[in-house]
Amino acid sequence: MYKPEIIFENAAFIAINKPAGMLSIPDRKGEEPSLKSWLREKYGNIFTVHRLDRETSGVIVFARDEATHKFLSEAFEHRDVEKLYQGLVRGQPRRRQGHHRFPHHGTPY
Repeated sequence: MYKPEIIFENAAFIAINKPAGMLSIPDRKGEEPSLKSWLREKYGNIFTVHRLDRETSGVIVFARDEATHKFLSEAFEHRDVEKLYQGLVRGQPRRRQGHHRFPHHGTPY
């Protein structure tokens, strides 16, 4: 499996490029490797701020202390964090530009 790449780190948080196919956090069984378990081996205690689906690659942030965890979690909760998603498609789209809305976890946007 592709090794996660640390993009930025300081005393408060770590930003990582999560590879597709890797869990963000351990599943209930704890049998598969996850990004959080990898970070715990490297840094000790670490706090989950948000998650990315297993098959999604991209930047994910983990806090290194409780105060940063609270601050960043509230920023995500209040939608103060801007997220940008890009999709790769096979073939050629029918229209040059436009919008398509997909439900997220069964909830429409």
